[in-house]
Amino acid sequence: MAIKKLINFRHQYGRTASSYSIADWGSCLLLILFFLSFSTKNALGQESNRKDSLKSELQIAMIFKILDFIQWPSESFQFTDKTFRIGVFGKSPMFDAIRILEEETIKGLQVKVELVENINNAENFHLLYICPKEISRMPLVLAATENARTLTISKIFDFAKKGGMLNFYERRGKMRFEINLDKAKKSGFKISSRVLALSKIVSSERQ
Repeated sequence: MAIKKLINFRHQYGRTASSYSIADWGSCLLLILFFLSFSTKNALGQESNRKDSLKSELQIAMIFKILDFIQWPSESFQFTDKTFRIGVFGKSPMFDAIRILEEETIKGLQVKVELVENINNAENFHLLYICPKEISRMPLVLAATENARTLTISKIFDFAKKGGMLNFYERRGKMRFEINLDKAKKSGFKISSRVLALSKIVSSERQ
């Protein structure tokens, strides 16, 4: 499982980006490159549900690693329960898959994964994943998190251009990601140049 391989790697090299040596940085980036080079076509021989599950695992593994290279605004960690809150908007295999991260810590906080059904609660998370099936409600979710310190992630066509921060997409059978850097900066996030070099930078479309 891609997620388990990544978690084992993270235990070996530490949990925070600031603790990595130059050699470790190279190893971390090589790991991200490995996931970027993983062909989603590897799942074509599997049943449809298993193929979707493999793609979900790949996204989660990439998210888990990329988060080491993203700095949240300091006020984002003032929740009283002292947890790193991940919200999944919409029911999909992604919700069950991402719950494996509840065994881990992010930014020194224990991970808590919740299913988000009320749009008004979307801003109450450090990270919000919008499931592709919720494309019709995507504008409402992004509007609800417009002024929040919430990292919004999805795998929806033009998600980043519509105001999301990080979007996965497939190109030539391989997983890629794009980042709306202006939106991320506006919300107070700082993203390492190391990750930006591996991503496609996009800007919000003018309304």
